[in-house]
Amino acid sequence: MDYEKINEMMEKGYNCSQVVFCYFAEDYGIDKKTAMKLATPFEMGIYESKTCGALSAAYMILGLKYGSTDFDDRMKLLKKIKKLNELFYGKMKAKNCKELLSMKILEDDNMKLAEEKGLFESVCTKSIKTTIEILEELL
Repeated sequence: MDYEKINEMMEKGYNCSQVVFCYFAEDYGIDKKTAMKLATPFEMGIYESKTCGALSAAYMILGLKYGSTDFDDRMKLLKKIKKLNELFYGKMKAKNCKELLSMKILEDDNMKLAEEKGLFESVCTKSIKTTIEILEELL
């Protein structure tokens, strides 16, 4: 895992889905600027505290590698997705932002509260690194 690459993107303000997607995208012929734009709307659980943006980006990367109209290839992708979910859940104990952060991030003053508690640095950074680690194993 290239921690310097991850930290550089995070310091530039990349969100969770952008970091994960951009980390791998160039390996699949997608330039970093396009990758950053494609991954933008998946942060904060698609702005609804649902599936973690880092995990959503991982699904897209697996799709780039294994996506197909061929049934057998799609079954390979299904197995990879199931393994990703299993490993992510095993390490993070949740897949949704609401459970990971113990709040719906866009309700009330939760964004400010999450910042004050350092949740973006602790939980979100762990989600990003965990996802990249799992993807490196699965790809």
